[in-house]
Amino acid sequence: MTVNELVPSRTTRRDALLAGCTVLSAVLAGCLGDDEDDADDETGDAADGDNGSESDDETDGPESLVGVPEGTLADGVDLSNPWAVEETLVDQLDLTFGQIRTRVGTDVVEVYDDVSESDFVEALEAADVGTDEVEVRAGVTDETLDVILDVVETRLDETDVDASVAKHEERPAVVLDGHEAEADRVEDLLEPLRVELVAGYPDPDADEPVMETVVTQDDIAQVSTAQRANGESPAPHVPIQLSEEAAEQYATVMAESSFTTDGVEQCSFDSSDQPDADEYCLYTRFDGELIHGASMGPSLATVIENSEFVENPSFVLQTQDFETAQRLELALRGGQLPTELHLETNDK
Repeated sequence: MTVNELVPSRTTRRDALLAGCTVLSAVLAGCLGDDEDDADDETGDAADGDNGSESDDETDGPESLVGVPEGTLADGVDLSNPWAVEETLVDQLDLTFGQIRTRVGTDVVEVYDDVSESDFVEALEAADVGTDEVEVRAGVTDETLDVILDVVETRLDETDVDASVAKHEERPAVVLDGHEAEADRVEDLLEPLRVELVAGYPDPDADEPVMETVVTQDDIAQVSTAQRANGESPAPHVPIQLSEEAAEQYATVMAESSFTTDGVEQCSFDSSDQPDADEYCLYTRFDGELIHGASMGPSLATVIENSEFVENPSFVLQTQDFETAQRLELALRGGQLPTELHLETNDK
C-alpha cells in the first residue's frame, strides 16, 4: 500500500502520557506471598522446600480484574423530548453530548460521569421534566455494558493477550480474567483510547488557531500494523486508509484551509508546546492529549491539489515512540469505550 506521508515535526516524549501502567501494575504485582516461618516448620512433607524462592521461579499466575464503568443513571424520566433533555444536561452539568445517552424505551437518562443526585435532579428540572418519580443511582445500563464487552472482546481478538471478559454477576461492571505477567497490556485493553486527527491552522480573526477535527476512528476504513521509524518515515507510525466519504471531507478541509499551499511544511510543534496560532499542523490527539504534530508533506499536498487523494486515501499517524504507535493501532482496530473504567481486583 502506498502511504502518503506527513512530514514529522520535532517531538519529545510526554512522561504524563506514557507513564506506563503504575496503578494497574501496583494492583497486579501482588506476589503470591511466601511465609518463611511456615516454610521452616514444614519437615518430612511433600511441601518441604516449597518456599518463596521456588515460587519466584514459577510462571506468574492468573489475575482477575473488575472494570467498573464511570456513570450515573436517572430512571423514570419523561423523554417525550429527548433532544431537549440532552441539550439541557450538556449545559447544566458541563458535559459533552457524547457523555449522555437517553434511553427512550426505558425512560432512562445515562450520564458517563460521576454526578451527584442533587445535581442530576436539578439539571432534569431545568429541562422541564417531572422529577417526583425519578430515581438516581450510580452505574450504567446493560446497553452500555454490552458495548464495553464488544469493544474489549474485539481488542482481545486483535491481540495475543491471554485473557477473557464477561459481565460481572452482581454489579454493573465487567470482569477481565488475564495473566499477571501482562498487566500493562491488560490495562490498554480497558482504556478509552480515543484517537482523532486535528487540523490546526491560522484564524485571521483570532489570536488562537482553528482546531478542526478532520478524522475520527469512525472515518478509518483500514488500519495496518504499527511500524517503527524507517527510511520512508522517520518516526514510528500507524498506516491508515480513510473511507471514501471521509477522504473527500479531509481533502476539502486541507485545500480550503490552505494546508496544501501556504501550509506545506509549516509546523514545528513540540508535544510539550501549545499549538502555534501561525502554523499549519496536523495533530494526532490521543485520549485528549496532542501527542504529535506534523506538517503537510509536499507529495501529499500535490495529491490533494490534483484531486487524486480519494483514489488512494492513505497516510500515516505518526507518534513519538513505537509503544504509543502500538497503542494507537489497538485503539483504531478495537474501537473506543463509551466511558472510563475504574479497575479493582476481583474478590473471588
